[in-house]
Amino acid sequence: MVDKLTGLDEVVRSARDLLSGKALPAQREVAEMLRAYAHHHDGNGHGSAPALSTRETTTLNALAEGLDDRDIAARLGLTVPEERALVEAALGKLGAKSRRHALFLAARRGIVEL
Repeated sequence: MVDKLTGLDEVVRSARDLLSGKALPAQREVAEMLRAYAHHHDGNGHGSAPALSTRETTTLNALAEGLDDRDIAARLGLTVPEERALVEAALGKLGAKSRRHALFLAARRGIVEL
């Protein structure tokens, strides 16, 4: 199995395997490998990402709902600076460059639904 980050040697080996008639992994096996990979990687190849706190997860879910900083802070009983600090902490733990990127990564990890 190859992806866009696979090195040339692996691509060549995989192509040769295919041409020689070697069986490809079953769809179920591929799905299991992807789940295992997702569990151990943050989507950026940086290994396991630190776990998000309950508050950080709640904040990301509120962002996914489309709420702004003020509404999220009110929902959680926080000040806007406290809410922004939670978002920044979540971004750091996910390795995200922006709120949108954080939502994408959190969705890939099953933390939020978009």
